[in-house]
Amino acid sequence: MSVTPELDVAAVGFVPSTPLLIPDLAGAAPGEPDEVRAAARQAVDAMLASGPDRIVVMAASPPPTLNGAVPVWDFTGFGLPAPELLGSWPLPWQLGLGAWLLDDRGWDGRRDYVTAFSTAADLVGGRTAYLAVGDGSVHFADEPSDGFEGARETFDRGVAAAIAAGDVASLSALARDPVEEIRADAPPVWRQVAAAVGSRPVTTARLVYDAAPYGVRYFAGWWLL
Repeated sequence: MSVTPELDVAAVGFVPSTPLLIPDLAGAAPGEPDEVRAAARQAVDAMLASGPDRIVVMAASPPPTLNGAVPVWDFTGFGLPAPELLGSWPLPWQLGLGAWLLDDRGWDGRRDYVTAFSTAADLVGGRTAYLAVGDGSVHFADEPSDGFEGARETFDRGVAAAIAAGDVASLSALARDPVEEIRADAPPVWRQVAAAVGSRPVTTARLVYDAAPYGVRYFAGWWLL
């Protein structure tokens, strides 16, 4: 992806792609998802504090087909319907997580929702913060060993280190050459985010969550530029 001069990146927030971020969906989930939810909120708050003109929510999801309608989160598939708003259109649930988090943290400014496979033209417009929604590796405890546990751990440790250090090049490299058996959904998202940041220096980098409480590696953190 090429980056146009008009793009001014203010911040990146990294949050996991899990319905457990939504209290009404978490229920009595084992392991208490409060910690990952608090970390995701912290990441969004830090991103918003950078003073962006707009937020781009990005996920490895189908592209939203809005046709001029107002995009809203909709977790009907998980038992929680969308808010009833005239002229609204439900987002794919991964993008909907970003919408819910922005609502939860009180953002009322401009927001755009794009798939991780968008073109550069979709990403232009003012001082922009990215909310990158996606997960690391997947391997559930009840699955038999497939011999790729080491590759998953190496990949996830690399991602965690790159986010914590604000290492754009390393995150881009990891996202460009994932091992297929890692089964991570976020590499396309991280690839786009790294391309958008480009050579701009990351002045502040924080990783506030890195764990796999339910067999999926979750990361939460942020970059300020």
